[in-house]
Amino acid sequence: MRVTPVFKSDRCCVFSFWLAAALGAIWDRISNPKIGSDGVQPKPDDFRLVVGLGAHF
Repeated sequence: MRVTPVFKSDRCCVFSFWLAAALGAIWDRISNPKIGSDGVQPKPDDFRLVVGLGAHF
């Protein structure tokens, strides 16, 4: 099974001196997904949304 990263994007926004937020999107592609032990074959595309919130003390 081979995973190919197709798309990755990151954005960061600073609200004030001590507060920041980050948003990311990742799209991976699996060339030949294997059937799992439960008999279900996964889709070849994997989409992920990453959200982060940070505070500076």
